[in-house]
Amino acid sequence: MPTGTINYLTPAASVVGTVDETTFYLQPVDPSQLVNGTNVVAVEIHQSGTNSSDIIFDLELSDSTFPPNQGPLANAGSDQTITLPASATLSGTVSDDGLPIPPGLGKPSSLTVPLSVALAGSVVVWSGPAFASGP
Repeated sequence: MPTGTINYLTPAASVVGTVDETTFYLQPVDPSQLVNGTNVVAVEIHQSGTNSSDIIFDLELSDSTFPPNQGPLANAGSDQTITLPASATLSGTVSDDGLPIPPGLGKPSSLTVPLSVALAGSVVVWSGPAFASGP
């Protein structure tokens, strides 16, 4: 398109021909411009001249959504039966799917960490990685 103010009467700056006539060009859309529900997309086609006899137009609007958020999952390992005052140690994992993710921060990353819980009488000892909070 030419520089300056463009309206529906502005002709294209040049003729498009050969392979460029059938090449699809991706154009990202800022998701903040869309709303939940119905959105209307308006499109203009600008030809280089009033005597042009062909127009090719194809439009697809698709999204990249994340799956629904699943709650964290704690797996304490194999079931154990004990008779007190005996002790038991549970070794397993805690995992999270990384969702929901705030808009604009990219793709989610899942997390799985080992954990160990030792039960001895009325004492519970939890061991696992330490997590630091940050920006």
